[in-house]
Amino acid sequence: MSRLLAPDLSGGLNPDSALLSPLGLAYAQAHGCASLLYVNLKRHGLLARLPTEMAVALKGAYRRDTVRYLRHRHCLRQILALFERAGIETLLLKGAATFCDDLYGDSGARAMGDLDILVPESQKERARRVLLENGFREECPPAAVLAGDVFDRRHHHLPPFYDARHQVVIELHYRVCYGQGNRILPTARVWGRRQTVLWEGQRTAIPAPTERVLHNVVHALKKEYLTSRINLMQMAEFAWLVARYREWIDWQALLSLCERQGFRTPLLAYAVLAGELFGTETPLTGQAGRRVRWNARRLLMGLRFSVPVETAGWGESLWRMTLTAYYRLNMLPWAWRNICYAPGWQNLPARVVCLLRKLPAGLKAWGDPDYDSKRERL
Repeated sequence: MSRLLAPDLSGGLNPDSALLSPLGLAYAQAHGCASLLYVNLKRHGLLARLPTEMAVALKGAYRRDTVRYLRHRHCLRQILALFERAGIETLLLKGAATFCDDLYGDSGARAMGDLDILVPESQKERARRVLLENGFREECPPAAVLAGDVFDRRHHHLPPFYDARHQVVIELHYRVCYGQGNRILPTARVWGRRQTVLWEGQRTAIPAPTERVLHNVVHALKKEYLTSRINLMQMAEFAWLVARYREWIDWQALLSLCERQGFRTPLLAYAVLAGELFGTETPLTGQAGRRVRWNARRLLMGLRFSVPVETAGWGESLWRMTLTAYYRLNMLPWAWRNICYAPGWQNLPARVVCLLRKLPAGLKAWGDPDYDSKRERL
């Protein structure tokens, strides 16, 4: 099914076999890429090969995401106008950036979850006041309160804002990423290499291609590399970004930024898996050794387990135990790298305090394999 999400569908499709299985549809729905699947099949004249009920399900998802896209578009236009009048610089991240370059060529292809807007850290409080004065509601997720992680200096964005008129959630970032991700992709680098754009009469910016691709990788693997729970839509966006900006991506710089922070293996594993799933070719895959390919396989198995299947042989059971063991053995080292922005041994007291706060959760996870999924449902 993943090949049907790729930017290029030429070749690789058997005209005599079923185009999409019920399980493939389940994966598309679970990973938020049913609309992209619909757009791609329609664009290549393949919808007629689907059973009627599948085509109806995909079209329904596409219509819903088109409505959400329009709501997000109207909301973004309003926010950019407010910030421009207030003299606040903006840079659009992730899905918001796709408004400016029409990455997928269709308004409903990408499921929009929220709007991610980066503002200078020196202007974050002014941006907050502008939104509050114009009817936006500030919210703090209950899960963050229960975890004791109310948004503080360790986080990379203000508490989410909600626009009741458009039913849109807005995240005002003052850093691009948190923890290790912020050291891999420093916010100052993103601002310094940004591309200024004029979108619907409003001046804003988006990350340069290299930084935009790297942000996709870091965001897709922020904890998902540890839990082996990558999102198929995130990786599909990587494939589309590479297809659009291949000539402008500095792959050596991207690799160097990751190597400095011990993120080489996750980056290469992600690139290898993108090649297997979407046929995405990058110079990174040629540098993949056994360790990288094993981790790519681990991520693939985690992806397969993201949708329940009835049959479970001994091989599948062994992989499930392997994924669980990998997570439990690497959880605390991951927390140490990600709980603070300071690199190396800097800010040691804060690191120790935060790690001790996370230790009870780690111990509970050993006794309850579903502990983390339960926390995510809070």
